[in-house]
Amino acid sequence: MMFVNFFAHGKTQWVIISTGMFMSYLFEPDFGVVDLQTHTVNALGSYDTAVTLTTPDDIGALTAEIVFYEPTISNEIVFLAGDTI
Repeated sequence: MMFVNFFAHGKTQWVIISTGMFMSYLFEPDFGVVDLQTHTVNALGSYDTAVTLTTPDDIGALTAEIVFYEPTISNEIVFLAGDTI
C-alpha cells in the first residue's frame, strides 16, 4: 500500500490489476500442487483453502478492457479473476 500512498498525492494516474494466481502454476512440477505423473493433488494451506486462478488470456483481455474503459479507470485497484476453487 506504500505504492498507493506515494502516487495518491501526485499527478501520476495509476491502476493496480490484481489477478489471483496464474492457472498454469498449478501444473508446474516445481510448484508442487498438481502432479500429473503420480495423479496427486497437494493443497495450498489446507484442503478447504480457496485459491483464485486466472488464465493469461483472461488477464490480457481484461487488462485491455480496463485500459480502454470509459470513463477512464484511474487511481484504483481492480480485482479480476477467473475461478475460485
